[in-house]
Amino acid sequence: MKNNNENSKQFKDNIYIVISIILFILISFLIIWYKKEKDVKVSETNNGKYEIYTETKGYVINKETLVKYNNNETLIPIAESEKRITINSVIGIYKNAEYEKGLTQLSIMDKEINEKLKLLPDIYSNEVISIDNQIDTITKQMKNIYSYIQMGDYKTKLDNLAYEKALTISSLTPSGNDVKTLILKRDEYKENMNKSSNNVKAPISGIIIYKNDGLENKFEPTNIDKFTTDGIEQLITEYNKIQEETFGIKIIDNYESFLIIKEDKLNDKYITQNKIYTIELLDKNCKVNALLIKKISTDNYNYCIFKISNNIEQIVDLRKTDVKVIWKELTGLVVDNTSIKTLNNIEYVTILSLNKYIDIPVKNLLKLDKISLIRNYTQSEKSELNLTEMRNLEVYDRVVENKE
Repeated sequence: MKNNNENSKQFKDNIYIVISIILFILISFLIIWYKKEKDVKVSETNNGKYEIYTETKGYVINKETLVKYNNNETLIPIAESEKRITINSVIGIYKNAEYEKGLTQLSIMDKEINEKLKLLPDIYSNEVISIDNQIDTITKQMKNIYSYIQMGDYKTKLDNLAYEKALTISSLTPSGNDVKTLILKRDEYKENMNKSSNNVKAPISGIIIYKNDGLENKFEPTNIDKFTTDGIEQLITEYNKIQEETFGIKIIDNYESFLIIKEDKLNDKYITQNKIYTIELLDKNCKVNALLIKKISTDNYNYCIFKISNNIEQIVDLRKTDVKVIWKELTGLVVDNTSIKTLNNIEYVTILSLNKYIDIPVKNLLKLDKISLIRNYTQSEKSELNLTEMRNLEVYDRVVENKE
């Protein structure tokens, strides 16, 4: 019995000793690891982008078709300005006795629709809330508008939204069938009005604008490839004049538009004819892709002519606008220059991962005063250079700085 107790005690003592040794080794490892990490200065990698660009004025040339109408009569715009219309669609109605009669009938029908809408239960669907928000936004914008032409555009937008709201509400409740029937009846009546010989129809398809500034067809895009520096300077002079806008109708080609810039020759080596560049329309807060179809160089300037085939509706109402032309864009990972070392003509960065140093080969895209923009080598590039390290540098990797 005594021997069993002694053996049991001895076994427990041995276990305590083993556990103590393991704890000592673990703590020692952590102390060494902590000291090693503490003595090394590291920084995390981040995504980066570098752009070579020009900010300047852009001058827009569109193919414009002026629509003829009777100037002796008052014309009411029908389509929404700066929107696409199809050939033979109604774009205007003469304000005469026939028009007034139709307008009176539509007013009666609108009143009847609104009275029935008031009898419907309140609807708070996402669609209705969205329409109400749009109506509020346009109503606020109208407070700062004094142009008759722009007021007409806003009224058209409000009418369309009111119609959309009425149709939505009538569709969301079973008791809305009567309203929906009245709306469809109103649509049919308005469609018959639009078929009247009293209307002006679009001669071609395109984007409609209800204003003229006197520059229409003054600089033809059909001759764009023959433009010279003198011709461009003349265009710039004309476009920089204050143009008085008057009511008129023109339809703009919605397939292609042209933009001209004049820039100092700071980025000459990045400008290549027949290459696609990204252009930011700063006034519109949007981007377009543009093909550089012609570049004319003088001692001091580059004159660049771009063809645009996307987002044309963003520039149809512009003669000139602030632009940012991006000639070259580099994307990669940003590291401190002290993190880069060169071995056998190949640059490396060292990362610290799980207490291990790993050298990763990288391609330096751009070296600035304190930082560099780098990327990983592709697999084929690694094979060509006989590089065996398979790990790539990733965002938030801990890169060692000034490692001896």
